[in-house]
Amino acid sequence: MISASELIRDNEQRYESAVKDAAGRILARKNIKLVLISGPSCSGKTTTTSKLKDFLEEGGKNTHMLSIDDFFKNPNDMEFDEYGNRDYESIDSIDLNELHKVLSKLVSGKKTRSPVFDFVLAERSKKYNVLKLGKNDIAIIEGLHALNPKILNGFVLPENIFRLFLDCHTEQKSDMRYTRLMRRLVRDYNYRNTNAESTFARWKSVLGGEQKYVYPFVSNADGEINTYFEYEKYVFKDDLLKILSEVKEDSEYYENAKSISDFLQNLDSIGKDLVPENSLLKEFI
Repeated sequence: MISASELIRDNEQRYESAVKDAAGRILARKNIKLVLISGPSCSGKTTTTSKLKDFLEEGGKNTHMLSIDDFFKNPNDMEFDEYGNRDYESIDSIDLNELHKVLSKLVSGKKTRSPVFDFVLAERSKKYNVLKLGKNDIAIIEGLHALNPKILNGFVLPENIFRLFLDCHTEQKSDMRYTRLMRRLVRDYNYRNTNAESTFARWKSVLGGEQKYVYPFVSNADGEINTYFEYEKYVFKDDLLKILSEVKEDSEYYENAKSISDFLQNLDSIGKDLVPENSLLKEFI
C-alpha cells in the first residue's frame, strides 16, 4: 500500500508537471502579453498563478500578477442574486470600466495603478499596486471571469493572449463540486473569517454563478489543468470536523454538515505538517 509521503509526492509532481507544461506552451508563443487563468471557486487559481509565474521567469520572462477579484465593486454597489445574497459571482460585480483601463494601459506598455480588495473588511482598500509591462513582460491575470470575452472587451489581439482553465475533480469526475466545497469551507474559516453556515448559505449562489459565468467559456481555453489532489481530504479531515461541529442541529445546514462529517469519519488523517510549503493546498489550510 502506498504511504502518505509517496501519495503526496506523486500528487504534487503531477500538478507541478502540468503547470510546467502550460508554461512551456506560453513561452513557445513569442507574442503572449496576457495569460488569463480562470476556474471555479477553490480550483487553485492563486497558487497556480504563482507557480506559473516562477516557471515563466525561469524561461526568461518578467511577470506580473493581477487578480480580477481586486476589481470587485464595494458590496453596497452590487446587485442581489436570486437567493438574496450580494451577487459576487456575477461579472457585474466587477468594476469592468476600471479593469479595462488597467488592461488597456498594460498592453500598451504604460504605467497603471491596480486596485486592491480587502476580503476581511469586504471592501475596496485604499491601497493600489503600480504595474507596467516592459517589452519582455507578461501579466498573469487570474479570476472567475478571466475567460469571459467581456474582460478584454476586444482591445487585445488574440495572438497576445493565452487562456488557461483550472478545475478540481476526481479521476471518476463523480462529484467535483463536493471536493471544492470542502476546500472552500476550510479556506473561508481560516482566511475569510467565515463560518460553515455562511459558506453553506453562499454555496448555491457560487454554483449557480459558475454555470452562468464560468463553464460557458471553457471552450475558449488554450489549456486545462486538473488541480485535484487525492490526498487532500485526509489533510482537511481534522480541520473540517472542527469547523462542521459548530453547525447546530437546528440549523438548516445541519444535514449538509453531517453528511460531510460522516464521510470524513471513515478516513485516516494526514498531518498538515506533511504538506509541502509550496503546495496548492496551502491556499486552504
